[in-house]
Amino acid sequence: MSTEPASRRARSQRRRGRSYALSFGIVVVALGLVGAAAGLVGVAQGPRVTAVQFDADAAVASSGSRLILTTSQSLAEIDPSQVSITPRTEVQV
Repeated sequence: MSTEPASRRARSQRRRGRSYALSFGIVVVALGLVGAAAGLVGVAQGPRVTAVQFDADAAVASSGSRLILTTSQSLAEIDPSQVSITPRTEVQV
């Protein structure tokens, strides 16, 4: 063990190392907070339609065509009285 004081270069390298570690830690925490906030916002907004399957030509040509909506979250059961179509026509839910 040396009792000599640390050189200027050694002190500078330690200071830069601590500064880098602190900066890296701050960035990691900030990115974690942003990711968590984005996740909470996504859940709070509720389900979104992610895909639609519909053939408009078949709907015009014949009855019985289907409209399939795919959502980002599960939905509760839908009662047929909750569905309305304009212009008025029979639908099967």
